[in-house]
Amino acid sequence: MSLHDAGASGRTVNEAHSDLIDPLVRLLFRAGEQRYFSTAPRLGSQRMAILAVGGYGRRELSPGSDIDLLFLHPGKLSPYVET
Repeated sequence: MSLHDAGASGRTVNEAHSDLIDPLVRLLFRAGEQRYFSTAPRLGSQRMAILAVGGYGRRELSPGSDIDLLFLHPGKLSPYVET
């Protein structure tokens, strides 16, 4: 909000807000992986990608908006993806 109060445009504020969420998503993903690997040390063929969609994916995340994420993985839900 201080950016907006300082006269920054809505676009600048929304892009900055989106950019603040990126490290949080990465941190949570790494925390989930660490939890998984603490009990199952081998990844095997499990893979997953997290994609930003909606306003967040377009770097148009307004303050107070929800964070839309797509968890993309092949096949059925696995313990790795659940974690």
